[in-house]
Amino acid sequence: MKPYGGSLPSTTPWAARIAYKTRQSLGLAQYGIGEGFGRDCAELVAMARDFRTLHANLERRDLAWRYGIGPEILDPVRRTAEIGNWLQEAAKISSS
Repeated sequence: MKPYGGSLPSTTPWAARIAYKTRQSLGLAQYGIGEGFGRDCAELVAMARDFRTLHANLERRDLAWRYGIGPEILDPVRRTAEIGNWLQEAAKISSS
């Protein structure tokens, strides 16, 4: 049976995976709402969509401004500089 054609028993592997992912997503949504990241699931979905759009198009200053995301996050070099510096120091310590 194909996942897009007709009804399928709930025991099919793809159905189980979809059910798991749905439960996982709902759990994350409830966590996000509980932490105050959004008032409901729709707000969290819109926020995730905005983040994906911003990731694909770093020139979207409107989205960066909306979420308070500055150049230290938008610029890949600046975003990874701190972890790079930490790794360099960790390598120096472990080699001594």
